[in-house]
Amino acid sequence: APALAAIVTNNETISSGQTATLQATADAGNTIKWYAAASGGASLATGPSFTTPALAATTTYYVETESASGCVSSSRVAVKVTVTSGPVNPNCNAATAQQSGIDGLCLLCGVDNPGASTDANATNFTSIHLAVGVGATGYQRLIFASAGSATDSIRLDLETPTGLADVSVLGGATVTVLNGTSVVNSYPLNSSLLKLKLLSGNRFKATVPAGGIYDRVEIRFGALVSALD
Repeated sequence: APALAAIVTNNETISSGQTATLQATADAGNTIKWYAAASGGASLATGPSFTTPALAATTTYYVETESASGCVSSSRVAVKVTVTSGPVNPNCNAATAQQSGIDGLCLLCGVDNPGASTDANATNFTSIHLAVGVGATGYQRLIFASAGSATDSIRLDLETPTGLADVSVLGGATVTVLNGTSVVNSYPLNSSLLKLKLLSGNRFKATVPAGGIYDRVEIRFGALVSALD
């Protein structure tokens, strides 16, 4: 039987009504198939990437590999998408939904309280943490209820282990402005085009120029930064 697939997207968490894009890899010559059940049933998709429908509840999908001769893996690998719901930030210009997760293999990486960045409580937060030295990346994508204009500025309230004490470290984080799946602009967090203002301790505000019509913004970082709130 062919070897089991390796899941690339881990700890995927989305707000209710959003989709998630799941990814897996397999040995050369094997085909990846996605299922809604641990055994039986028709495949939902074929290939290394699968985008779920909009989800209203936490859902588990399963990945099977098939060899060129038609043999299938001994079992299917489970991939869970956690769906959060609850009151969202009431401010008219605040993000109301999110997608977050870890891309890459990392047992000690994770996302805590993913829905806290968009809920009605302005004092809590999402925390993304990576193990030092791993090749994985962590991200959170914040989604707005309606599209913004090209002249808008997007403000992100962030905290890292070093704050603004060593701005060079922030080059390991990227802010991407998107309109759906289309990239509008992408900046390293220490770009001169961004305005960084210290709030307190290691917490700071990053002001990002939109530069085009957008409906979401993503913050993504590697293990050089190691943690982000």
